[in-house]
Amino acid sequence: MLDGKQAVIFDLDGTLVDSMWMWKDIDIEFLARYGYECPEDLQKAIEGMSFSETAVYFKERFALPIELDEIKRIWTEMSIDKYRNEVPLKPGAGEFLHRLKERGVAWESPPATAATWWTLC
Repeated sequence: MLDGKQAVIFDLDGTLVDSMWMWKDIDIEFLARYGYECPEDLQKAIEGMSFSETAVYFKERFALPIELDEIKRIWTEMSIDKYRNEVPLKPGAGEFLHRLKERGVAWESPPATAATWWTLC
């Protein structure tokens, strides 16, 4: 299967991990830092928004005292921490990624890079 392959691209969630649950947790934890409880309608309100659109929405809805880039930086750090410490790889994913590394096959999971996520396995 890997013969002749120089690189592979994965969709991270659903392929290597099941992490969709963590985004709601990040919202809850992030808002708590600023004294807010997560509203019941938040997930529905941000559904379909891009990362940047969601940051604008949060800043405006919750009158956050930080810039958009800071919101996105914090979310990114929180997600990396969760991927490294709370989100397990799906069965067989770690072994497969190790096999790729051993064969010198580059891999990526946009928008992340293999270097960012390699600590998962």
